[in-house]
Amino acid sequence: MRKSRRTKKRKNILNLYNIAILGCIIVIIASIFVILEPDVSGMVASIKNATQSENKNKPKEENNSDSKNEVKVVESSGDVISEDDAKKIAKKQFKELDEKVNIDELEVLRFIKDGEIHYYITSKENNCEILERTGEVIKINHISVKE
Repeated sequence: MRKSRRTKKRKNILNLYNIAILGCIIVIIASIFVILEPDVSGMVASIKNATQSENKNKPKEENNSDSKNEVKVVESSGDVISEDDAKKIAKKQFKELDEKVNIDELEVLRFIKDGEIHYYITSKENNCEILERTGEVIKINHISVKE
């Protein structure tokens, strides 16, 4: 008799409802793991920093537009550039904007836009977008440089 009660309890535990709940719990745990994975969270943090610096720079740009009508763009060699070259160009550009930066402090994101590879380089206060093929500065603080 004892054996039959235990088997009946095991059958009650392993019903379809409980298996479905267990499956849902596993899916929730897996999705939380994917969301909180360290590599992805670092990327999200860098995007947040970029948007925060954009918000901080907007009033400055309005004030600078009154005193300076034009931002001086640093010229490059015109050849295909590496990530280090892009950092050097960005450092020169940020120096023109009166920001002292160390090359090691710059964050670089490489992406494809309109079929061309671009570097998006951010510092604490500014950011710029550089075309890899020519080393040309495309945008400074989300403002297009091309005329």
